[in-house]
Amino acid sequence: KWFGSLHVLNDVSLEVAKGEVIVIAGPSGSGKSTVTRQVLAEPESGLPGKTWAALADGTIDIVASDHAPHPVEDKECEWAEAAFGMTGLETALQIVYDTMVAPGLLSWADVARVMSTKPAEIGRVDGHGQPLAVGNFANLTLFDHRVEVGIERSKTASKSINNPYDGMRLRGNVMRTYLRGRLTYLGETA
Repeated sequence: KWFGSLHVLNDVSLEVAKGEVIVIAGPSGSGKSTVTRQVLAEPESGLPGKTWAALADGTIDIVASDHAPHPVEDKECEWAEAAFGMTGLETALQIVYDTMVAPGLLSWADVARVMSTKPAEIGRVDGHGQPLAVGNFANLTLFDHRVEVGIERSKTASKSINNPYDGMRLRGNVMRTYLRGRLTYLGETA
């Protein structure tokens, strides 16, 4: 399976493809990077590899989508020459659900931590990543884990079509999003 591109912390990017994660790390603005590969699942057991375990135990702080909508010609070329990143915003929660929640590696509280609370803390974004409570902004995502959705690049909201999930079926679907209590996205109902 191809899982995409995730940015974790300041100077580390993960490109995930065919059961391996390629970790690209380097000082910001240096123009240089170190590339290493890690296996996402142990081949014999199917158990999660070091990267997913690091996300589960909190070693990796956040999951974020790069959402890099490159033109087709920058992506459909030799792997070493291809531009890093992909359109991942629309499928990020489905990927985290499929790879981490469904197999029991993360709870929904953990998902909130790695996709909302900790990113807002690191980015110093006021009014985000807060618990549901009277007086807090209602920034919510409603997700139906009971459905399976076919991904079609022609139906993506992105301006780019470089979607490695094209043709895949992913578990779960974002049904609605709210920002400060206002509906910002209304998904299709099953």
